[in-house]
Amino acid sequence: MIKIDWLLALAVALEAAGFIQWAKGLIKPAPTWIWAAVLPLLCFGFAVAPACVHVAALGLAFAQLGYETILKAISGKTGIAVQLPTTTPPPG
Repeated sequence: MIKIDWLLALAVALEAAGFIQWAKGLIKPAPTWIWAAVLPLLCFGFAVAPACVHVAALGLAFAQLGYETILKAISGKTGIAVQLPTTTPPPG
């Protein structure tokens, strides 16, 4: 029976999602099918990557996926107005 490392699988999924979100900020006009095609390649690549790559990729993923949440939390707790990028829809 094959033993599945669920923690590694979760890390790979987060890394791939974070990397794609980061890349979308650089390459905005790319059609959706490109991101769908890149996703399996990223997953396979991250699955065989050494630990140092996982640490860096997870850092990127958490920073990218949690960027707006982190800024909103800072602004809500400190009262400091944090300017989000113009791509963020207005609240309300």
